[in-house]
Formats: sequence, structure tokens, C-alpha cells
Amino acid sequence: FKAIDDDQLSLTHSVVGLFIADAPERMQAIQHALSTGNTAALSLAAHALKGSAANIGAKNVAQACHSLEQLCKQGMSMPDAAALVQDIAAALGPTLEELRLF
Repeated sequence: FKAIDDDQLSLTHSVVGLFIADAPERMQAIQHALSTGNTAALSLAAHALKGSAANIGAKNVAQACHSLEQLCKQGMSMPDAAALVQDIAAALGPTLEELRLF
């Protein structure tokens, strides 16, 4: 975004702000889908967070979401899915903290 942004980085700040506001809701959707065993919803929620994380360069979050999305498509096991959800949460927390400083 910086390449097409203005000197105040208005677009970048806007996109980061949207991610900060939206990511916790997306994480809740992932956790809810896991708790109900809804593979389709889990895959969709992981995909949504993956895309928004990739857009802002949160590679660890995007990669963890990608792994969960792939597991869902391949026939997930609940313990493996739960571990990946923990990985996403572990990556997301520090990412959000860092972005709040931006």
C-alpha cells in the first residue's frame, strides 16, 4: 500500500485499522466453527482471515490460516485443527499488538 499511498500513509493506516478491528471477529468465527465441528465454516473463516492477513503482510497469521484451511479441505482431525487454531491465535496476538503501534 505504501507505494500508492500519500505522504501521511492514509490508505495504509486505513487498511491496518480495518484489520485491527476485523481480525478479532474473524478469530472468534474460527473458534466458534471449531467448537461446533463445522468444517465448512472453519475453512471459510480461516480463508477470510488468511486473505486479510496477507493483505497487510502478516505472514505468520496468513500461513497458519492457510494450514488450517488445507486441513479442512483434506478432512480435518479435531486435535490437529485445534492445534492450528492455537497457532493462529498465537500469531495474531503479537501481530495486533505491533500493528496498534503503527
